[in-house]
Amino acid sequence: MTKRAKARRTKKDLKIAAKAGRSIIQLPLYASNLFVPRRYKILYGGRGGARSWSVARALLIRAAQKKTRILCTREIQSSLKDSVHQLLRDQIDSLELPGFIVTDREIRHRNGSLFLFEGLHRNITKIKSLEGIDICWVEEAERISSRSWQVLIPTIRKSGSEIWVTFNPDQESDATYQRFVVRPPKDCWSKKVNWRDNPWLSPELKDEKDYAYETDPDAADHVWEGNLREISDAQILNGKWKVQEFTVPFIIDRNGDKEYLWDGPYQGIDFGFGSDPFTAVRCWVYDKILYVEHEVYRHHLDLDDTPDEITGTIDHFEDYVTRADSARPDSISHLRQHGIHRIIGAKKGPGSVEDGIAHLRSYRQIIVHSRCVHVVAECKAYSYKVDKNSEDVLPIIVDKHNHTIDAIRYALEPLIKPRRRYGLLFFDGRHQMVCPTCESLLPDNGRCPHCGTLVDVTTGAVLEEAEDVHPAEIVAVEVGAGNGNGHKNGNGNGNGTSHSPPPARLRMRDLNA
Repeated sequence: MTKRAKARRTKKDLKIAAKAGRSIIQLPLYASNLFVPRRYKILYGGRGGARSWSVARALLIRAAQKKTRILCTREIQSSLKDSVHQLLRDQIDSLELPGFIVTDREIRHRNGSLFLFEGLHRNITKIKSLEGIDICWVEEAERISSRSWQVLIPTIRKSGSEIWVTFNPDQESDATYQRFVVRPPKDCWSKKVNWRDNPWLSPELKDEKDYAYETDPDAADHVWEGNLREISDAQILNGKWKVQEFTVPFIIDRNGDKEYLWDGPYQGIDFGFGSDPFTAVRCWVYDKILYVEHEVYRHHLDLDDTPDEITGTIDHFEDYVTRADSARPDSISHLRQHGIHRIIGAKKGPGSVEDGIAHLRSYRQIIVHSRCVHVVAECKAYSYKVDKNSEDVLPIIVDKHNHTIDAIRYALEPLIKPRRRYGLLFFDGRHQMVCPTCESLLPDNGRCPHCGTLVDVTTGAVLEEAEDVHPAEIVAVEVGAGNGNGHKNGNGNGNGTSHSPPPARLRMRDLNA
């Protein structure tokens, strides 16, 4: 089809119809290829392309037409809620498809068709033992590790069997992208689809897409167009982390108990607000390397269900100290009373996020276990703000993609050394000074009457720190003709007019040095 013909296409041109029993089911035009026999069928791209929706319908049509054994899988499936079971169930209901029997664990058809649901990472032995699979649908395949592919593909060995893959591309180095896009195998059909290919794109999704392009076109290019995520200097942990499986070494002491040879474990919790997820992590430190071993990541998790969710995912979590977001003391108290006995609030304050980032980047490397797929996703996405005009990276942390990262910061809080904060002290001939801790005026003896910090009034050095407050280093700058930034002779543009603050006004200015 020529570009001109494509441009003239209407929503009607983007649709096809298929028959399942007496039901006529509509699908996007590209989905016609799902009914052509191929070993590999790959659908990838951006949001709004209806990939999962189309595959679900195509598989239901196939299952209704003849006996088919279908495995639906993904890298991590903690429960059936994490699978496509609900999507298939919704499609059966909305299309009023006869003959399907839906249970909490599987979906059957009266002709003998069967849908199974399994996670790859934790069920390697079970996956290897599966027999007679006709079609394997791998959803959210951008998270599938190379090892999981090596196990899965030989398992789907029945004559004429097929592997269907749907995913949103992330980085070019990802195992799925390399295997099926960069170096596709024989007998592989692949199609990149996005919102333009969806004849049923809702007005709500279209508005969301348009807003994304207006506010953050780079992110929209990745999310909606399905293009690869660019690796840039804006990524906070760029070049610092990698994915690798590991086992924490230990010895058995004379009492028969495990004694781990790495420092830790360090455990942290970030409570979810509204649409934000609840997260929990377990980390270890050895030889200046941070190891992230386990994660919990759940949306809309009831507080009453939280202890079981944590302990069911991370063994012996309740046995070790856990530091949690101190903004939720009620939640901390609840968990302490319901099994997570050693939970405490993490100390938070001005600059704590920046201090945590500096600490994370101070490790020689951060190694994330392959099961921690959400930590991996956030390591890729956690970024500084980029100026949309100059494309300069700004020292402003974007408050997104940081839920597991925050939990890691809380976990490592006792190891994080606050950076010294620098400020500008303006003074007149009377040498009035500002307390670096609470910004109160200091008397001549340098002892702050409010917080107790003791400062050398000659050099600005902190001699005694107030408890639980991070020190700041004072830089004394004489006020004269200039621009208020310590320059006496103008602002660099030929203007020698003074723009400094009134001599009697004293304040501390954080520079986040």
